[in-house]
Amino acid sequence: INDAKIAEAIGQMLSRIGIRTEVVTMPRSVFFKDASRGGPDGTPKFSFILVGWGSGTGEPSSPLKSLLHTYDKAGGFGASNRGRYSNPEVDRLIEEALATVDDPKRAALLAKATEVAIEDGGIIPLHYQVNTWASKKGIAYKPRTDERTTAYSTVEGACQM
Repeated sequence: INDAKIAEAIGQMLSRIGIRTEVVTMPRSVFFKDASRGGPDGTPKFSFILVGWGSGTGEPSSPLKSLLHTYDKAGGFGASNRGRYSNPEVDRLIEEALATVDDPKRAALLAKATEVAIEDGGIIPLHYQVNTWASKKGIAYKPRTDERTTAYSTVEGACQM
């Protein structure tokens, strides 16, 4: 929602501590094409990026598999790991979680993978986007974890949430 402003603020903060930055904002269509393609030699084009990721289920395996697992095109891992972060322990935890049907065990494995990656600096959580919905009196809306707003998520005549 405020990606350009957030990126500019981060650039200023990094500059204050002596890290030379050049903030370049661009439309999503350009960014994702450039980020996916990489530089001329195939290395990541950007050294620092701001991305957000929603989960339709509220369960983090999809973002972890794509953002934090070591890049492995053939295996389908790390497709959005633009910085090419790599840690064998994180990979093992994610892969074990993906093969686990026990929900509490799976959640613990994914939480540990996240903890290790954050300790490594493989991903740096900067902010949590909060979405707000409003509706007329008599209509209740149940927000979705994927942040999509759909008419069928409303209930007429229900009390306000």
